[in-house]
Amino acid sequence: MQRLIPDTKVVKAFNQTGVENLGDPNGSVMFVAGEDEEAVRLVVELSNKIGFDTHPLHGLKLARELEGLAWLWIHHAVKERKSRDFSFYLTER
Repeated sequence: MQRLIPDTKVVKAFNQTGVENLGDPNGSVMFVAGEDEEAVRLVVELSNKIGFDTHPLHGLKLARELEGLAWLWIHHAVKERKSRDFSFYLTER
């Protein structure tokens, strides 16, 4: 999309969890990918205000990896747990 409309600021976020967690993320992780630093900063700020533990990624090329995380959440929710009441967290040691 970024290549098709070069003047557009594309940011990938909010797809790595279910809609249930958008209302009360409780500090769960949210990654944000994009090329435009200001656009990424604004989405990070919004994500933090909502209550996510937000981590910006360097470059829109990493949006593809976010799709994998989204599919993992969906698989775990639907096929493994059959419940959508969980989130991913990032812990640093």
